Amino acid sequence: MTAEVRARYGGLRSEQLQARMLADGEEPDITDVEQFCERARELFRAITDSSIEDRS
Repeated sequence: MTAEVRARYGGLRSEQLQARMLADGEEPDITDVEQFCERARELFRAITDSSIEDRS
């Protein structure tokens, strides 16, 4: 979230901001969501791989 989005919603943050945005019908850009998901997958994969190496 950008400062501009938070300001538009009166400074709300986290779950409160997300809930208000969804209630208002404001959805995130699908490209942004896909990029976030890809990065999250990479990080989870790295964590999992690291955890497996620690166990051996």
